[in-house]
Amino acid sequence: MTRRAFTLIEALVAGSLGVVLLGVVIQLWTSGSRVDAAAGSVAALQSAVLLEGALAADLRQIAQAPDAPDVLKVTPERLDFWLARFEGDAVRLRAVTWQRVQDGHGLFRLRRTELDRGRTDVRLLPDAPLTSVRFDLLQTTVQGQRLLRLSYGVAAERLAADLRHAAPPRDRQLLMALRPLAGPGNPAFAPSCRVLE
Repeated sequence: MTRRAFTLIEALVAGSLGVVLLGVVIQLWTSGSRVDAAAGSVAALQSAVLLEGALAADLRQIAQAPDAPDVLKVTPERLDFWLARFEGDAVRLRAVTWQRVQDGHGLFRLRRTELDRGRTDVRLLPDAPLTSVRFDLLQTTVQGQRLLRLSYGVAAERLAADLRHAAPPRDRQLLMALRPLAGPGNPAFAPSCRVLE
């Protein structure tokens, strides 16, 4: 006698094995998605750290031009200042702008533009897109010190929070004290130093 069909027991066992295998595949896929999101979040954080480092490096070289009313011009979308580059006993000032630019998806990057003797150097930072970017100038009550605040949200962190069904992360904030290198009345700037055009 030859069999031409599965018995009910065989069909139930095969169906159970299929459901177990499907569950394992779904579990692997969701954990892989979480790993991908975590890796993207780590890359975005590394990119954010590089952004903060680049801005901090620029602000450590900030200078006041002789004819400028202030060291820094700040709007929520843009930051303008002068960099001091020392050449022997002279200093050359370079105009630098950090500006928020939006892509077609509602995300942001910062464009850094440096002008030096007719040459323009443009960089887009960071590599990972941002959900928000804002510049603010704050005045402290202690000795009237001024602070630059950069507030930004990292898009990959928001995506990772969505995947975990967690509350969205707060925007990151970077506070930097403004201490110009060159300018009238600044004791750190040697009086014998001349400003090159």
